Amino acid sequence: MSLQGWKIEFYSVKNDIYVDRYHGEYEPAKIIERLEHWEGIMRERNKEIKRAGKEKYSEMPKMPDIALVIDEIGSLNGALSINRQLKARWEAVIGKLTATGASAGIHIIAMSQYGTKESFLPTTARANVSDAVIFLGSAADTPSDRQYLLPGFEFPHRTYGVGQGMARIVSAGKRWESPHFFETPNFK
Repeated sequence: MSLQGWKIEFYSVKNDIYVDRYHGEYEPAKIIERLEHWEGIMRERNKEIKRAGKEKYSEMPKMPDIALVIDEIGSLNGALSINRQLKARWEAVIGKLTATGASAGIHIIAMSQYGTKESFLPTTARANVSDAVIFLGSAADTPSDRQYLLPGFEFPHRTYGVGQGMARIVSAGKRWESPHFFETPNFK
């Protein structure tokens, strides 16, 4: 994404090196504030696309892609569970961004150690991000992790190595509409 000129922000309650590298946030309230900022940008971009008489953001010459990477969602959900108002804001903003953000070139990349209901995105948002799902390692072989993001698919038991798992990427052609073995590239 960096090589293609995308704007990237990285959010993680773990506060790892990528939060600093990609100008993100790690405090739950600040993560939500920043996502609400991007929701406003999304609305403005969609107005601009409409004013220009275009259908897609990709037809706009000065509208680069934006990636909002949200890591450690299970930990974020845990931190938000003690504050109902903040949790409600999180559910509202992530629902809006996943529903309409891609039309404005704002892409959500959501990551969690587990794919369970408690450890991933709220139901409204989860339905909007199921066009590309990748499970790596033991999560790819755990039915309880897969049932919310890949419902209706049965898999034989398999042990996956580092960087291996299952992926379903609907927009990548007919073959990938159902889950297949997936291996991540290794960048050094």
